[in-house]
Amino acid sequence: TIWTSATTAKATITVTDKAGNSTPKDLTIVFDRDKPTVDKDKLTLPDKTQTESTLFAFKGAAGSVSDVTSAPEKIDIAFTSSPTDPTEAQVSGIEVSSSGDTKGSWSSTIEFDNVTTFTTEGTKYLWIKPYDKTGNEGDWKSSNSFTYDKANPTISFTTASGTTNPA
Repeated sequence: TIWTSATTAKATITVTDKAGNSTPKDLTIVFDRDKPTVDKDKLTLPDKTQTESTLFAFKGAAGSVSDVTSAPEKIDIAFTSSPTDPTEAQVSGIEVSSSGDTKGSWSSTIEFDNVTTFTTEGTKYLWIKPYDKTGNEGDWKSSNSFTYDKANPTISFTTASGTTNPA
């Protein structure tokens, strides 16, 4: 039989020694090929009050944490300047909480100076790829886009005569 999805099987193994004493042991075997998921609608981008430095906090929630076999254990993070799947992660191995009120959640503070995508300003995308306990790799999922802008704000005044003076 070829297993094509997460399946649980029970088996009993009996060990017998040279004296003829036997001991049975019940085992549960889980075969898991299901990809772990993340919920792209639960990815949180830093808000405007959190953008005063090069360090930014990102957080989110995993997909189906009730399904023990395909719940994410770790995630990779990548950033791109286009809505195209990334080719590699910039931050790898972020652990996903597995217990309590925070089950399925993750967070990471990322320094943009260390990520090549942020050498230019403009529209950026946050991508997440989950991995489960058995090593199954999920698909890249993206958040909504956000704008990376390092420019200082400018202000100008228009006088009563219609002349514009930069501040």
